[in-house]
Amino acid sequence: MRTPLLYSVPASAVVKMNVNLTVPVVLFLLLCLNIFLPAKSACKHSIRKPRGHIWSITNVTLDHCEWDIRFFPFKIILINFDSSGYRRGSENCTADLLTFHDGNSPTSRTIDTFCGDQTPSTDIDDTGRLLDLSTASTGHQMYVVYNRNLLSQRRSEFNLTFTTRDNSEYKSSSLSSRNNSKPFS
Repeated sequence: MRTPLLYSVPASAVVKMNVNLTVPVVLFLLLCLNIFLPAKSACKHSIRKPRGHIWSITNVTLDHCEWDIRFFPFKIILINFDSSGYRRGSENCTADLLTFHDGNSPTSRTIDTFCGDQTPSTDIDDTGRLLDLSTASTGHQMYVVYNRNLLSQRRSEFNLTFTTRDNSEYKSSSLSSRNNSKPFS
């Protein structure tokens, strides 16, 4: 009967082997964490003026960007698309997505979504139809979120114009409460 051969391995070789395997494993885990738990967006904008523009060419610096638009209370915020290439809705969207929230965060009620899967038009008749995209808040705050679809073949450029207007709902409720109030006695 033969006895099995036993090899003696120096302890320093075992430690070296563990270190060599540890570095790639740690790097792999960090990569997975970055993909599945991305860091908070560094592309956040705070806008506090009655009108302005949001251009994808200058304002979008990452695949996820956010804009917090606020103005005086008793105003509403109106958004208009000044470029084609987007359609209303997110159903079957395979391109970039703009989501508009009625409030001060991405968890506020969603007002509207727009998908950037349309081919930008140069035809005058089509342009009039495509440029007729707009949305509005019900109050003085709107939160806009841009998400780039990483599987999309191209990035969808956009140009948004926003303005503020008096909130007619507030005015009418304010007037009716004044009319129903009793004079001081």
